[in-house]
Amino acid sequence: MDQVEERLIEEVRKYDHLYNSSSAHYKDCQMANNSWKEIAQSVGLDVTECIKRWKNLRDKFVRLRKKLAPRSGDPGGKKVPAFYHFMSWLAPHIKHRETESNFEPKPTVFKPCRVTCVQRGV
Repeated sequence: MDQVEERLIEEVRKYDHLYNSSSAHYKDCQMANNSWKEIAQSVGLDVTECIKRWKNLRDKFVRLRKKLAPRSGDPGGKKVPAFYHFMSWLAPHIKHRETESNFEPKPTVFKPCRVTCVQRGV
């Protein structure tokens, strides 16, 4: 992680409404646009690049968090990258979706095959 990304993370952290879904201004587009302009100015990138990098960093954090989540029978003791600790303030605002499958295997039932032949008038 480079210095620009570290600065970006710290700047986004200042704007609660960009990542906290319980914030009163979470869905306020005008406020979000103004915040991204301020962040872009302080980081030294354009707005679209800041948003793109932030989403990439956030997604990376979420994937890593899922990967590090303890599972039953897991020995634990996984090495945690510094990046994870640097973004740990975001953890309370991440909600994992439960995964489920639409696929329900149906039991295989073998039925005898009946072949019926219809003979038409010869």
